[in-house]
Amino acid sequence: MGRQEQSLGEGIRSHWALLGNRSSLSWQATLLFLPFGCIGPVFIDRARIGSSEVQGLLIALVGQLTVMACIAIASGAIHRVEPARSRPLLTAGAIVIAMTARGLAIEWTSVAMGLSTTMEYSYRVGSSLPTMTGGYIVMALVVGAYERHRRLAASLAARRTELDLTHRSMQTQLHEVHRAVVAHVHQLVDPFLVAIDRLVKRIDHGSDAAPIADAMRKIADEQLRPLSQRLLNSASGVSPDDFKPVSGELPALPLPSHLHMHVLISPLAGLIVTILSFSQAMRLAADPAILLLPIISGLVPILVFAGARAVIGGWAPRLWLGIAVAGGIGVLGLVLSVTVEEALGLPVPEYVMYAAPLTGLLLGLSTATYAAVSYRRSETERELQGYIDALRTASSLLTQHLFIERRNLSYVIHGSLQSALYAGSMRLLANPLPSQELVAAIRRDIALAAQKLDAHAVVAVRLEQTLTELSRMWSGECEVRWTMSERAELLLAAAPVTEASVGEIAREFITNAIRHGKATTVMVRIVVEQGCVQVTCDDDGRGVSASASRGVGSRMLDELCIRWDRTRDGLHTSVTADVAIAH
Repeated sequence: MGRQEQSLGEGIRSHWALLGNRSSLSWQATLLFLPFGCIGPVFIDRARIGSSEVQGLLIALVGQLTVMACIAIASGAIHRVEPARSRPLLTAGAIVIAMTARGLAIEWTSVAMGLSTTMEYSYRVGSSLPTMTGGYIVMALVVGAYERHRRLAASLAARRTELDLTHRSMQTQLHEVHRAVVAHVHQLVDPFLVAIDRLVKRIDHGSDAAPIADAMRKIADEQLRPLSQRLLNSASGVSPDDFKPVSGELPALPLPSHLHMHVLISPLAGLIVTILSFSQAMRLAADPAILLLPIISGLVPILVFAGARAVIGGWAPRLWLGIAVAGGIGVLGLVLSVTVEEALGLPVPEYVMYAAPLTGLLLGLSTATYAAVSYRRSETERELQGYIDALRTASSLLTQHLFIERRNLSYVIHGSLQSALYAGSMRLLANPLPSQELVAAIRRDIALAAQKLDAHAVVAVRLEQTLTELSRMWSGECEVRWTMSERAELLLAAAPVTEASVGEIAREFITNAIRHGKATTVMVRIVVEQGCVQVTCDDDGRGVSASASRGVGSRMLDELCIRWDRTRDGLHTSVTADVAIAH
């Protein structure tokens, strides 16, 4: 999959935000800047003030140490609080200050070594400052892109592990949760059963059956009914954060082994720094023709990069070879620009031919590396989003199963247990002096109802029946209509857990539209979209207030749906939910 193209504005904002990260003020960025920072003292000063290569290298190291000290201080000051926050304006200011200090340190060192008799602040600060600042920014962006890629790679590895654990532990999770819920229900219900058993035993000793029957009904109304409601409405507490990755160092994703040259070659990559690299010439020459230098030195490399991209853009060599080729194209672009300037008779300073190849090489290598890392980062972001979506789907499926587990247990308590107690109390009231056979039958019915708590079977709830009942329930107050695509009907028939979940979601949508929105017409549509069941409810109600508090229904939707949202358009409200299919 290719990288999505950014607009110019998006690209500028992205690079600006990337520059503000802590990585721009790291030792890695300053170390990567070292070769670029050595070009001036080693080559340019050699022609200007007659220094040797060793003296130039020494001066360059003094400047580098100054930069490292300034950057380290700035990093501590800017990112001491909220280190993860991007601060591009402060970072850019810190880089300018560091490059200014570098220029002053180099000038002072040159004078101290007797290589210069006057302080040339206008040259060191005025001319070299834009060049060095631009060069450092390029290196900082390379480090920032790699750091972002490294974090994304680690996050992707973690998500892969989480998804794997989720899939492998799905059945174990369901079994454990079912066992825990059943144990909890037994803990609450069993004392009631013991009490009922005691009450029924008292009948064998001639006790009045009426108070016992009233006590049984009271237990059903005041204890079991609220328990079933709490169980049905309780949150499952399942989220992607419940699945922790295995311990140990997370593997980083490697850069692509091969990459097309049209990705590595960018005609505009080194334009700004290329122009700024000749700012010295603009200050040293009085000839107005010197103004053509930055134009030519910017235009020629662009044409070289564009031509190379057109000729070999479809070639996909090994990554290291592609970066090396991009560096060679950078050398060609800047050397050719100097050659054109000399051919036109422009006053090109002597030292430019020394600096041009190295500057072009560094620009070509650094921008190609940045392009490769950014390309891989974009791929990683898409892959990471895919795993996040898959993890959300897996978690949603697990939540569906847990929801149905809770609902089934609630139905057993609300239905079988309460029915057994009500039936037993009614039989006792109808038989004030019950026989031993009747007492034994009542105890047996209650025990059998309690045993249903341990069953794992899903209570089958047909979606069509649910929607029909809802339509009939609200008839006279609201017209409830619904449609379901043939594909959705077939998929849901094979996925009873999802079918039951969709029924609960549709019930919630319809109930909210009528109770809170005062709708008189509701239309529910159920289709399959992008591998999910999509439930859409349109109504003519007044909608739900934005300030309304989130209740049990919202929590249920958060649990059962991959995503859901509510929109208001004129006089109509629409709610849409995407539900994963539990095959």
